[in-house]
Amino acid sequence: MEEKDNQQENTSHHRAVRSRLGMLRGEFVIPDDFDQMEQETIADLFEGISKD
Repeated sequence: MEEKDNQQENTSHHRAVRSRLGMLRGEFVIPDDFDQMEQETIADLFEGISKD
């Protein structure tokens, strides 16, 4: 019974989050290379390399 209650809470929570985020649909464009943007610069920062 407790597991079913948890599933209902999770489902209703996800619906609420989706509906809040849905109002932003079409407002942003995420580039295809988003997960790779500035990867060299970030790697340099981790290695302590500065390009100043």
